Amino acid sequence: MEEKAFDLVLTGHIHKSFGRDSIGGTEVVNPGAVADGRYGILETGDEIDVKFKELG
Repeated sequence: MEEKAFDLVLTGHIHKSFGRDSIGGTEVVNPGAVADGRYGILETGDEIDVKFKELG
């Protein structure tokens, strides 16, 4: 991500680093582990909209 340009990178199964960040101009989204009750809803268009949710 630091060497190439991407609009968006989605990650998963990383238990500690959930959230939204930017690395080298690339938007990085990790909703967290569904085993911990976390998930995300992503909508794309002119902008990237992310809603982080929890089960329950």
